[in-house]
Amino acid sequence: MKLPQTLRSTLAVVTGVALIARLLALLWNDRLFGDVNLYALVARHWTQTGRLDYPLKFDYFDPAPYLALSSPVSQHPPAWSWLAGLLTRHAGLPDAYAALQLLSLLGGLAVVILGTLIALRLGGLRRACWTGLLLALHPLLIDFSANGSPYIAVAAGALAVVLATVSPDRPGWTRALLAATGAAAAWNFHGVGLLLIPAGFIALAIAPSRTSRLPLLAGYLLATTLLVAPLVAWNLQQFGKPLHSTSTFYILGKLGLVSLASDPTGIHFITTAPGWPHLLPYLGLALKSSLLFLLHLGLETGFAGLAFATLGTLVLLRSRDRRTALPLLIITLALALPCLGWPEFKYRFLVLLLPLVLIAATLGFRRSRLTTFLATGSVAGCLLFWCVQIALTGSPAKYYAYDREHLADYRLMREASAFLRAQPPGTVLSLPHQLDGGIEACWWHAHPAILARGFPLPVAQRLIADFRPAYLLLSADASPSELTPTASLLFKNAGYHLYSLPPP
Repeated sequence: MKLPQTLRSTLAVVTGVALIARLLALLWNDRLFGDVNLYALVARHWTQTGRLDYPLKFDYFDPAPYLALSSPVSQHPPAWSWLAGLLTRHAGLPDAYAALQLLSLLGGLAVVILGTLIALRLGGLRRACWTGLLLALHPLLIDFSANGSPYIAVAAGALAVVLATVSPDRPGWTRALLAATGAAAAWNFHGVGLLLIPAGFIALAIAPSRTSRLPLLAGYLLATTLLVAPLVAWNLQQFGKPLHSTSTFYILGKLGLVSLASDPTGIHFITTAPGWPHLLPYLGLALKSSLLFLLHLGLETGFAGLAFATLGTLVLLRSRDRRTALPLLIITLALALPCLGWPEFKYRFLVLLLPLVLIAATLGFRRSRLTTFLATGSVAGCLLFWCVQIALTGSPAKYYAYDREHLADYRLMREASAFLRAQPPGTVLSLPHQLDGGIEACWWHAHPAILARGFPLPVAQRLIADFRPAYLLLSADASPSELTPTASLLFKNAGYHLYSLPPP
C-alpha cells in the first residue's frame, strides 16, 4: 500500500533524526559492558571456528566439561551473536563488536519507525509525529541503539507484535507474519522475549480484525514455530531440553542456594531446591527491584510521562478502541513480568518498556496550559537527568549509569589487556574483582581465559593446578603469594597486576 505523502515525509524526517543521533552515539559507546562481552566473544569465536561457544572457562555446571576452555552458549540464545558473526565475516566490518553495534542500530531505528506507525494507528498524524521524535531523541534509546546490546531489538520485536494487533484492516497473513517475526526474534535475541510468543497469540485473538481470525491465528502459530525451531533444536542438542535458561540458577544464587563444590570430577556449582521459606525473601528482592524499576522509569520519562501514559491507557480503554488497549496491556505485561520479577534491578530492563510508555504518553496528552507545562517539564527533566548522569559518569552512555569508577577502571583494564595481548599465547586465570571479574578483559587481550571471580582460595589454587595457566590477572590490591609462590610480575598499573606462571 502506498503511504500518503505527509506520512512518508514524517517518517523520513523522524528516521533521519534518529539515525543522526544514533551515529553520534557510536562515538561514545567504546566500552563493551557486561553481557555484550559475551555476545562479542561468541561472535568472534564463531567467525574463527564456526562454533557458537564461549571461548573461555565460563560455566562451572553441566553440560560444560570441567577441563574445557569453551562451553556452549548458555546465558542467552545464540542468534544475536550468530548474526554479528555473519556480519563480521561477510560485511567487511572491523570486528564483532562493530557488528553488534550495527545490529543494535538497526533495532533502534526499527523502534522509531514501528512506534511512529503504532501512534499513527491509535492517535493520528500529529501524535505520530510527537511519538516519533520522542523515540528518536530519548537518550536511553539512543544509547542502547549503539552499544551492541540486544534489548533494543527485543523492544522492536514487541512493537512489531503491537503493530500487528492495531492493524485490523491489513490482510491476516501480513499481520500473522509481522507478529510472529517480532515475537520469535525477541526470544531468539534474548530469553526475556519468551513470553511475547504466547502474549502475541492472545493479543491477536482478542484484537479487532476485519478478516477471518482462524487463518490469522493459524498463520501466527505456523510462522512462530518455524522461526523458533532453530533455537529449540539448539537447546535440545546442547542441553537436552527445548527450553534452556540460567535465570533459575541466578535467582537461586541470590537466595543463597548455590554453592561451589570441589570433588574428584572437578569444580562445580551445586544448587539446592528452594522451598516455601524462600518465597518471602524472593518476593522481598522482587519488590525492591520493581520499586527501583518504576523509580528509574519515572526518571526516564520526567515522571509526568508516566502520568500521561496512564491517561493514554485509560483513554483507549474508554473509547471504541478499548479492544485494542487490552492487547497492548497484554504485550506490555509480557515484557514487564520478567523485569519486575527479577531479584535485582537492571537498568537495561527499562529499554523494553520505555517505547510502549512513550507511545501511551502521547496518546494521553491533551493540549492545555497545564498539560503543555507538564509535558515540557517532562522532556526537560529527562534531558536534565541525562546531563546529571554525564556529570556523574563522565560519559553520555546511560548503560553505565552512576558508575564513574567504571570509566577509569576500564581504561586501566585496556592498558593491562593491551600488554597481555602482545605476550605469547597462553591461558589467563582472571581473578580481578572489578569489571565483572575480568570478563571485559577477555575481549581485549584475546587469550583463552578462566573466570573465577570470588572463588575461595583453595578453589583458585586447584584451578592453577588443573589448568596450568600461563598468566594470572589480579586486582592491584591482591597478592599472588597466597595462590602460588612461583608467579613473576610482568605488568602493573593502578588497577591491575599481571603475572606469568612457569610452564608445567
